[in-house]
Amino acid sequence: MHDEVAHDQWLAKIIQNWLLAVLRFAVTRDVSDKQTILTMARDMDRFGAWPDQSPFTFFIRTSTELCNAIAISEDPGRTAILRRHLKMIEDRHLRHVMAVAVGLDNSLRACAHPR
Repeated sequence: MHDEVAHDQWLAKIIQNWLLAVLRFAVTRDVSDKQTILTMARDMDRFGAWPDQSPFTFFIRTSTELCNAIAISEDPGRTAILRRHLKMIEDRHLRHVMAVAVGLDNSLRACAHPR
């Protein structure tokens, strides 16, 4: 039981660090911050990989989609992508800061979690 709790806490910390890296990129728009996110995503996808199955690609796909939505303001799907991401962030403070960083702070009501 203790190992499961420790593992869950470890995974939560990794995801939190990834979310913070995405936030950093949203603020800086720096290529090196984007590369950090993509490196983290590849590593995170390896955690979900199983032998003899297709590769797990959730985090690399999501990271690429998010980085593009953050960096390309003319992308017609940008707002939907960013709103979807905001809805997945449970921590309301982090969700608010991310919304401000990507210019969607007026969309927070649609992304609110009951906390």
